[in-house]
Amino acid sequence: VYFQDLSGSEPVLKLQSSSTSPIIDPHLSPDGTMIAYVRDDELQCKTYNFGFDDGETRQLTYGARESGKV
Repeated sequence: VYFQDLSGSEPVLKLQSSSTSPIIDPHLSPDGTMIAYVRDDELQCKTYNFGFDDGETRQLTYGARESGKV
């Protein structure tokens, strides 16, 4: 997942995906401070400070894979 400033600067990679752990269905919050996505069958959320500095990543769900509902 890349972010790009409206001024036209170069896109910056913010979330690295891999073939074994892809990022699925990313959604940016309306205020642009968080991005929610699915990775490893669990909902994740990454926060950003204004200016898109790197922030904290938190796992929001647990046990999805073990429940058999994925």
